[in-house]
Amino acid sequence: MKRKYFLISVHKSGDKVYCGHSKITEFYRKLKRKGKHENVAIIGAARKLLQTIYYMLKKGESFHG
Repeated sequence: MKRKYFLISVHKSGDKVYCGHSKITEFYRKLKRKGKHENVAIIGAARKLLQTIYYMLKKGESFHG
């Protein structure tokens, strides 16, 4: 099985985190709507992203962007 590697960039500009139109971005926006502090929302989104990458690597799944 050939593994694909991918790069996801998260940019912080002002009070916005942009990662494309993804579930991670929607999760960040949901936390912000709930009234979470910006840094808490960023860390939450980053944690979700890292968990997703970890489980993909653990299960040997490839990324189909």
